[in-house]
Amino acid sequence: MDPATDRRAAEEPRVRPLDTHADAYEVQMRIFRSMSPERKGDMVVEISDLTRALCRAGIRTRHPEYSDADVAQELLRLLYGEAIARAVASMSPNRA
Repeated sequence: MDPATDRRAAEEPRVRPLDTHADAYEVQMRIFRSMSPERKGDMVVEISDLTRALCRAGIRTRHPEYSDADVAQELLRLLYGEAIARAVASMSPNRA
C-alpha cells in the first residue's frame, strides 16, 4: 500500500454509517478525497456555524424570555461547561 492510501485509510471511518447505501458511501468518499484542504476546512466551519445556530434556536425555544446575552451565555455553558461559562461571564462588563 502506498503512503497516501495508508493515510486515507487511517482518516476514514472503518464502518460506513448504517443509514448510507454502500454505493452512495463510495461516491461520498470519492468526493471528500477530491476536495482541497481549503474546501474541507470551509465545510467544517459551515457545519460548526449551523450547529451553533441550531443550538441557539433550541435555547430560545426552551427559554423564550432569554436575552441575546443570556442565549450566548447558555451556549457557552453547553459547549464548554459551567466553569468556563462563569469565567467568561465574570469578565464581561455587562454581566454579574
